[in-house]
Amino acid sequence: MNLKDDRKKAATDSEFLDNLTCFFKSFEDLDETALKEELREEGINPEELLLRTKVLIEAKLKQAKMSWKNAAQEKKELVLEQLSSVKYEIPRNAAELRKKIKELLNKFTADQLPSYAQAFYRNLDQITDEDLKSFYSDLKKLEHLKEQLKNEDIK
Repeated sequence: MNLKDDRKKAATDSEFLDNLTCFFKSFEDLDETALKEELREEGINPEELLLRTKVLIEAKLKQAKMSWKNAAQEKKELVLEQLSSVKYEIPRNAAELRKKIKELLNKFTADQLPSYAQAFYRNLDQITDEDLKSFYSDLKKLEHLKEQLKNEDIK
């Protein structure tokens, strides 16, 4: 089957489910036994109809789940690509680095900062130079993401 056939089948399946929904709405007041009898009178095998419907619904749910996963994966890749392109220079002097970190932290509201950042902020004078550099790097990336979200480049 090619892509055109796949689209045609998907449209046919969707139409089938839409038509089935409309059909059942016209028999809302019937109980299960009466509905099955009505289907048989229309020349429809209720068990086959139920099986086909179940298979189609499962396929649609799987398709929706895959669509969601693919969209999430694409967004993740976009964010990671943007983060890898963030350019910044890490100050060599620890005092200057602490100053820059405090400036960055002040740009974020409390709800925008992860809890680890708040903990680092309280202990900023006691963390190692390597942790300072790593923390600064993370904050620069967060700052970049914050700007991207503000500009709505990432949805």
